[in-house]
Order: sequence, then C-alpha cells, then structure tokens
Amino acid sequence: MKHKEDIIPEQARQMYTLKTDRAWSRIRKVIDTEKEVSKKPAYPLQQMMRVAAGIIVLASLSLAVWLFVKPDTHRVKTVWNQKKIVLADGSTIYLNGHSSLRYPVKFSAKERHVQLQGEAFFEITKDPTRPFIVETNDAKIQVYGTSFNVKSFTGDHRVEVWVNTGIVSLSSNKNKSSALILRKGEFGLLEGTLARRLKQTQPNYLSWHTKVFRFDKTPLSEAVAVLSHAYAKNIVLADSSLTKFKLTASFDGAQFTTVLKSICLTFHLHSEEINDQIILRSTK
Repeated sequence: MKHKEDIIPEQARQMYTLKTDRAWSRIRKVIDTEKEVSKKPAYPLQQMMRVAAGIIVLASLSLAVWLFVKPDTHRVKTVWNQKKIVLADGSTIYLNGHSSLRYPVKFSAKERHVQLQGEAFFEITKDPTRPFIVETNDAKIQVYGTSFNVKSFTGDHRVEVWVNTGIVSLSSNKNKSSALILRKGEFGLLEGTLARRLKQTQPNYLSWHTKVFRFDKTPLSEAVAVLSHAYAKNIVLADSSLTKFKLTASFDGAQFTTVLKSICLTFHLHSEEINDQIILRSTK
C-alpha cells in the first residue's frame, strides 16, 4: 500500500508529462509550418524585382519594334491659326484653322499620299509617275499636278473640292469606281457615296486663302462668319441688333486688323478681345 507522500509525486509527474507532450506538439506544428513556407517561392522583394525586370525588357523590345515598323510621318494641327507646309516633293499646302494634316517625311516611289481633316489649299508639284492623293474621312482626291481647295471637316459628312488649275478626280472611299472629274473653275460636292458637280456662287469661298473679299449689302452676321473662317478668328457680335447692319466693301490682301478697324469705323463699333474671342459692341 502506497503512502500519501508517494501518491503526490506520481500525480505531479503525470501532469508534467502531459504538459510536456502538449508543448512538443505545438513546437512540431510550428516547425512543420515553417517547412511548408520555405518550400514556397520567396515572393516579396526578390521575386517582384524579377517580374519588374521582365516587364522592362518586354516593353523595350516592343518599343524597338514599333520604332522600326512605324512610318516616319508628320502631323500638323491648327486651332485659331493657319499654317503653310512645304512637302518633300516641293508641293505647298496651306492649312486653314481647326484642321490637321498628316504626311510622310519622304514619299514612296509609287504615290504621294496625305491625310486631311478640315480645310486646305494645295499647290501640287507635277509628277506624272506618282499621283498625289488626298484622303479624308469620306473621300479620295487624286491629282498629278494642279492647285485646288479641299474642305472636309469632321462631322459634316460632306467633302467639297474647288479646282483652281488642272484636273482633279473626286471619289468616295466606299465607291472609288465612280470618280467625278473636275476641271479648272469647277466645284464638286461629295455626300455619302455620291459625287456631284455644282455651281459655286459664293464670292468669298476662297477668301480664307486669297484674303480677297467682296461684300455687297452682306448682313454683318454673314460677313463676320466669312472673316472668322478666313482669318481663323473667333469674332462675335455682342448684340443681336447688330445683325441689321449690311456691309458693302472690298478688301484685297488686307491684314485682319485693317479689315476689323474698317468695319468698326463703318458701323461705329468697338472691338474687345477676351480669351479667344473678339467681341464687337456698339459705341452708341
């Protein structure tokens, strides 16, 4: 028979053994967890640097391919201004306001090709071996050596061509087989896929390029619209009552400031420029 003092140490030993086993069990779980983690890739900094390096290499290769493949072209864009552009073949293009022209630095051996949005006057160097092609959103204009005006603003869904010299071919991008041949002094209009020859009756149609104006009892609102288009300016009448005035005048190659002063003196107006607007007000 065991004494009381022998029983207490035995209970203590059993409690110690139980606690020790639990502690070792926890330690084994921690060790196993660390082994599993060590088997996984070390993603933090090192792995991220590898991924970043790969992305940089791929981007560099893509840029090199793009620079090698892309055509060497220029794009000129105007807002409230006009520009004169001389091409590699000696042709000259006068770009009106709110327009853009895309053209190559060097033309191919087969053709001379440009893209226009807006309005431009073309003076094309003659080259029978290489046609000069103007492409707009809806039309294809082809010449060999001539001068002409093209008007094709985005959203208008119409293309206007006026021939100053030579012969011009006007056709739809969707129906190139039915081209309209225009000669000196003729005006062509393309709407949809239909190209028609019309009579141009506007005396100031080319004024934006020639800076020659003819006004004969023209409502001031119409005259202001012509001048805004011709000089790439934003002219505004401050009062609707000013539309009753009618302008009769001629200007040949005059500067914009000269024309504006003449109109202000004629109708007793004052001009004020605010941001991109030129506002005409009555002084009376």
